[in-house]
Amino acid sequence: REFHVTPAPRPRRSDLSRGGFMAMAQRAYQDRVPKRPEAAADFFFDLANERSVTYRCATAVPTSITVRQDKDIEDSTGGIVWETSFLLATYLERKGLCVPESSVLEVGAGCGMLGLVLAAHGCRVVLSEASEAMANLTRNVAAVQAQHHNSLRAEARLLRWDEADDVAATAASDEAPFDLIVGTDVIFAPELVEPLLETMAAVCHRGTTVFLCFQERCAESHKRLLARAPAYFDMADESRELAETEGCGFAGEMECWLLRLTGCKTAGKKRRRAGGDGPATKEVLQQKTAETTRETTTETGEKKKKKRRVDAGYVDGTAASGPAVAGGETESHSQSEHSGLGEGGAPKKKKKKKKKK
Repeated sequence: REFHVTPAPRPRRSDLSRGGFMAMAQRAYQDRVPKRPEAAADFFFDLANERSVTYRCATAVPTSITVRQDKDIEDSTGGIVWETSFLLATYLERKGLCVPESSVLEVGAGCGMLGLVLAAHGCRVVLSEASEAMANLTRNVAAVQAQHHNSLRAEARLLRWDEADDVAATAASDEAPFDLIVGTDVIFAPELVEPLLETMAAVCHRGTTVFLCFQERCAESHKRLLARAPAYFDMADESRELAETEGCGFAGEMECWLLRLTGCKTAGKKRRRAGGDGPATKEVLQQKTAETTRETTTETGEKKKKKRRVDAGYVDGTAASGPAVAGGETESHSQSEHSGLGEGGAPKKKKKKKKKK
């Protein structure tokens, strides 16, 4: 007998460009991650070299998120899915922190896996990245949306932490201020630590929770984050709790950190839209800044005029009886007594002493 085996058709290039690669059979991350923590490093090294990765979400209806990696991206860490993204996604699911209808911002989203997992749980997610990784992120968001028939509420947005226009546009977006902000392996450059903290503070409210999961890849950046974060938020280290969470056992072996930031200390000081509770637009901020500058300039000018009048011997339109001191008081001995001048600057008339008889 002759047996004829028909090979499975290879996916067409057009299908892959439209997100058809999502339908390709691929084992989920949860089915592949090693049970032994000491084997995790080699596993994630191999995973970073694969074309795409898949994460199975712990949703009521079984859902998987597949994103494509782009190793050709240069001058950016956003081309692969880092191990901390898998860790934080698992942690948030296990702790029940993927709250449906909450607004979420992912900073440094990279390939977008974490943000898309949160979107699968019903969150309204903005995935942000720098210019270098935006093309791959946008492609992944569109592909996952197509796979889920556009039922996920997720969008890709350009957000460079050191660009005021990007921050202002995100702060003025419909989803801001955000209820939850997440970031994985975004602590890698000392000069970007402060802009990152300022960006997160600008797009949150008093009840916002921030989760940063990362490895210490740059000692100076790590030190600066721990020193400066308390100026913006209340900071709690949940690294031990992360390592003790089911499915995150390798976090301790790989020295992964998890910081929870809450109670934004600058949220109440942010400018608000007229008649609204959201952050002010860029135009309103510029107008308020100009008004403050004019008020400061006017006040400074008045102080200088008053100082010149005091130096000339006048305070509030009257002749000064002495040098002005704090609180508007004068010295006990008047200036006229020591200078030999009378009122209006005229020389004093000396009184003749009567001779005793």
